[in-house]
Amino acid sequence: MGDKGTANPTGVLALWNDCKTSKESLYERWYQGEHLHDRVSISGFKLGRRHQSNDATPKYFTYYETESAEVLFSEAYLYQLDNPSTLTREVMRGVLPTYPARSAAASTAWVKCEAVTSSQPVQARQQMKITSRLSLII
Repeated sequence: MGDKGTANPTGVLALWNDCKTSKESLYERWYQGEHLHDRVSISGFKLGRRHQSNDATPKYFTYYETESAEVLFSEAYLYQLDNPSTLTREVMRGVLPTYPARSAAASTAWVKCEAVTSSQPVQARQQMKITSRLSLII
């Protein structure tokens, strides 16, 4: 999104999640009123976007762009992860669905990576540097 080449890579945090059917209003209140602002207020976060599927699962795809992948390992970001608000704890416990531990699905999947650009789209995809393997949060 504005990178001119691999000299200025961009960090990406991508999340896919569902929401329990009866909890959409709480999820929206949390996401719009607290969560999005909390994330993009961290130094190094450029933007956050969330997309909603009309007919697929997981229903939500959230994308955050950072100045670099290192932002996602910064003291400020890790502090926020380790110190969730009361509302965040409520959403994590009762809004995001849980699945059996051995299931291939999870309530939330996230990946941190560093995006690079290239004049050749296939080459750019091959150059993407994953800084943290896919992790499941239940």
